[in-house]
Amino acid sequence: MSEGQAIEVPSTLSRRIAHWLHKLEASQVSAARLHRVRIVLLDFLACVHGAAHLAETRTVHPLIKAGPLRVPGQHQTMDLGSACIAWGMTGALLQWHDGYGRGGNHPSTSILPVLLAQSEDWPALLMPVLVGYETANRLAGLTHPGQTLAGSAPTSSMGAIGAAAALCRWQALDEITTARALGIAGFGAPIAAFEGLRARGSAAPLHSGLAARAGLEAVQLAQAGYEASDHLFEGQGGAGLLNFLGVSAEAVAAIDPLSWCGETLDQVYLKPFPGCRHVHPAVEAALGLRSRLPADPRRWQRIEIATYDLAVSFGAIPRPQFELYDCLMSLPWCVALALLRGTPDAAAVSQSRDGDDLWAVCQRVTVRSDIAHQATYPERLGATLSVVDDQGQVYFQSAELLYASAAETYSPAGPFGPVLDEQGVIDKFCRLTHESLSTEQQNQMIKSIMSAQPTARHLAPHQRVD
Repeated sequence: MSEGQAIEVPSTLSRRIAHWLHKLEASQVSAARLHRVRIVLLDFLACVHGAAHLAETRTVHPLIKAGPLRVPGQHQTMDLGSACIAWGMTGALLQWHDGYGRGGNHPSTSILPVLLAQSEDWPALLMPVLVGYETANRLAGLTHPGQTLAGSAPTSSMGAIGAAAALCRWQALDEITTARALGIAGFGAPIAAFEGLRARGSAAPLHSGLAARAGLEAVQLAQAGYEASDHLFEGQGGAGLLNFLGVSAEAVAAIDPLSWCGETLDQVYLKPFPGCRHVHPAVEAALGLRSRLPADPRRWQRIEIATYDLAVSFGAIPRPQFELYDCLMSLPWCVALALLRGTPDAAAVSQSRDGDDLWAVCQRVTVRSDIAHQATYPERLGATLSVVDDQGQVYFQSAELLYASAAETYSPAGPFGPVLDEQGVIDKFCRLTHESLSTEQQNQMIKSIMSAQPTARHLAPHQRVD
């Protein structure tokens, strides 16, 4: 097929998604879902600005190439690919970013960087964000939880494809180019082996930003006329990306993107406090238990967390460097922090990671698998916390979070921790941006994002119109 030629029969999945991406109009999306797009934009910007002052933002420095773009927290300007990595990494540093419970992925940190590195035209970004989220979430949902359990992080693998989809929509590329970009994104998507997350390696926070860059590069290659395979997702004979990730050929063939209207936005959750989502149930239990414990933490002799298997993989204590990502992915550290300080916040996780009292409690925590909590995963994420004091008295508290269910609020309704409604999201934004934005700038950004309406789409040359 020649450059710019319209797709006659959208048969393969990449073509079907490309066809949907160009046919979908804002009028087909509910007002509530469009508003969730505004909410996730505001939340991600909060996470980026909230982490911009942290020393860990230097992680991206070896990858930066000179260019004209600025990223919060970075003193040097950079090119677009570097900016994608920096935006994604910074947005993930506090582990306060959004997620899609039915896919196990964090869409914001791999999709939004390709857009925010280039634009703050909020009306023009609403629909690209929506199609990027919907694409990544739908594909991640097909593979969940098998992809994660097999050892790959869907934030990277599916995020690169979502980033490409968002960028194609924003640039109004034609269907053929879009289908090529989706296929190249799937071909070059980072696997992000889960072991790197479990081991909490110092390079791990880069994985979503690298996925964003992969999506950008896929679009650039497609625009130059390159391609991977029309059958990249389903394969020809069962060798496609989704088959590799455990999805049957029949399930792939049954995917009908033309029926998508942003439904996955209903299940995109925001975090009310920092930390990997797999530590949140145990933190909730700690918040419910702390008021019943002896006031002197030296009396807490043994602390046990019983939870589902995937959470158990984050059961190690942090290394002596107390690197931020290492701490926020550690069940013992996060639970110790919640028992001692209450609901975690930005100050607690950035200033007191190596406190003597925190380290002492952290070392008394053990983690084990629990059959009951494993049976409810991934629909419910649960944990039971038990503490034995110096008199032999045992204190118990359980907590469950519904990360995979739609909710009226924007965060899972935890039994003890805070819950984010719209005002809660705005408050989170103001707290996390107060060091980098003036009150006037905060208010202006909130107003401009929350009042944004999708702009009319300009058709690309040779774009198919039905």
